Amino acid sequence: MHLFPVQDAIVAEVYLGLLRDAPLSVDVGQPSRARVVALFEQLVMLMADEPGLAAACSSALITGEPSVRAIRRRIHAELRRRVRTVLRSGAWPEVAEALEFGLVGAMVRAGSGSATFRETADELAEVVAALVPGEV
Repeated sequence: MHLFPVQDAIVAEVYLGLLRDAPLSVDVGQPSRARVVALFEQLVMLMADEPGLAAACSSALITGEPSVRAIRRRIHAELRRRVRTVLRSGAWPEVAEALEFGLVGAMVRAGSGSATFRETADELAEVVAALVPGEV
């Protein structure tokens, strides 16, 4: 039985569950850039229809609350797994890490209402285009 000392811990666990339940498919016939853009769009849009939950998740992703740290590490590990799966083995670790940072920042940005989910996904696609070659 889990006991959650703060609301952010509950929200982080809910988000982790949603993230883990999101399908992950890799079309190896697509270039790396297209695979990453598709994944990022899916993850950014995951909570587009739930703005209240998205805002709570954004808060949980950036809180300094100690009880959330372990959950946040599992969220980041899941995001890392997904990014590296769609990149496959050809990506430089620094590129994968930069993409992961961009993804987390974009998700916080969209969830906080600083931009729409669609705008954020489109802008994140531009970041991906700058970091990932199109024909690989």
